Amino acid sequence: MLRLHLCACLSLSTLVALTPSVAAAPEPPLTKWVTAEGMGVSADKGKARDEAITDALRRAVEQGVGLYLKADTLVEDSRLVESHIYTNTEGFVAEHQVTDEKFEADDVCRVTVRARLFLGKLKDALGGLCGDLKLTGNPRVILAVEPPAEGDATTRAAVTGALRQHLVEQGLRVFDQDQLADATRKLLARLRRDGNKASAEALELAEQADLVIKGTVTTRALGKMVDGLDALSGEGTVDLWAAWTDNGQVVAARRCQQKKAAFRQEQAVERALVAAAEQWVSEAMCQVKLVCADPARTYQLTVTGLHSVDALDVLTAQLRELRFVRAVHERGFDKGSAQLEVEFLGPLRSLRRDVQTLEAIKLEVVSATARTLAVRCRG
Repeated sequence: MLRLHLCACLSLSTLVALTPSVAAAPEPPLTKWVTAEGMGVSADKGKARDEAITDALRRAVEQGVGLYLKADTLVEDSRLVESHIYTNTEGFVAEHQVTDEKFEADDVCRVTVRARLFLGKLKDALGGLCGDLKLTGNPRVILAVEPPAEGDATTRAAVTGALRQHLVEQGLRVFDQDQLADATRKLLARLRRDGNKASAEALELAEQADLVIKGTVTTRALGKMVDGLDALSGEGTVDLWAAWTDNGQVVAARRCQQKKAAFRQEQAVERALVAAAEQWVSEAMCQVKLVCADPARTYQLTVTGLHSVDALDVLTAQLRELRFVRAVHERGFDKGSAQLEVEFLGPLRSLRRDVQTLEAIKLEVVSATARTLAVRCRG
């Protein structure tokens, strides 16, 4: 089960448009080197070697897929990934090197390859499969939808009900603000009653969800739209965004509007809102699924004792080479201190262990919290 911190404040990123006179430099493709072993069997040594390399490259691509999908999701959808990705390994490997090979008895050849994967291509390919992807592990979602100013609790309930139904069908566990507040009150009351001052259990209050869906709904009564008919029309609009609570990343933001008719005005408005909510889920579910199936966590890494920007470049290159690091983002460098964001597959204790194995720039851990790690350079 996923257990991630709920951010107190989440916001949409500002979109900046480039002027026509300024050409944006193309970003280099996101790649990662991985090491994998493969085996081939044939009386023809050349054929056995080719089979071993093909097997190793497939295993390398499997490592790349594992950077974006949790292991339990892979088991659930193994045939889906097999038919669309593992049968086309060449499209995801930028280059490879055979670093070791040996022939054994019974016509067996074993090789070790070092392959550079196109992670961007892998992510795009997985995005194409998200419609059939099944979520496992019951990712938790909090619904925080504000009702229209002129509406009431019934209007909000109609929207959250529609959202809840479709999200649950996709394998998510859904809470709303009232449920969360009630759980919070009960836990705090129990802590006070038991005289438990420890903060560990209270910290669980901040870990109630993996994803939060926030936004507003608005309605408009349209009255009779067609002369001669008694039906009344209503318009409903949902303006919602979903954010990953681990790092505040907005994964989906959409504004959906629908119009519906009914014999009562209130019923027409409610139908329009439900239809708009269903449209939002349909259009946003792909991004929601992929982020819920993402095994990586974002950790804030503070590094002190760096002597130059060149040393920072060496360090980030080393970090990217770690097997379970998917990406490293530089967020600042000042007076020998660097702020980095590391996307890592695993708990903090594993990241803490791995950063102390680096060779070119050796690090020692100074302090650690749930999502932050402070290290300094040795020597």
